[in-house]
Amino acid sequence: DYDREVKQAKEKQKHRPTNTPRRPRRPDRQVYHPRHQNGSEPGVNAEDWNESSSGTEQENTGTELFWLDYQADNGQITSFIVHKEDKPEVIVERVAEKNVLDSAMRAALLARVGQEMDKRCDKC
Repeated sequence: DYDREVKQAKEKQKHRPTNTPRRPRRPDRQVYHPRHQNGSEPGVNAEDWNESSSGTEQENTGTELFWLDYQADNGQITSFIVHKEDKPEVIVERVAEKNVLDSAMRAALLARVGQEMDKRCDKC
């Protein structure tokens, strides 16, 4: 009788559901996900990479300086690659095409883009 009780107790112990994992869980790690060229990230409007230029806008294949991400008040993000050959005025116009910018915001963006380009061109 004793052996049978011990055996039944062991079987019950094996099948007992547990809510805790066997080993402690590690906290979620922050992982860098590189930007996809097709703009598949939600909320991101990336430029079409294989779009034929209309003549007023030319595709730059020069030296990439940085990504410009502009987040509007509604949370929509507009992204562009800024090249060494780009002019700050053209960059601001590209952002303004996709977002509503008043003159003060355009001036501030123009100044900031110019600063960032100057800072990075010094390293070129």
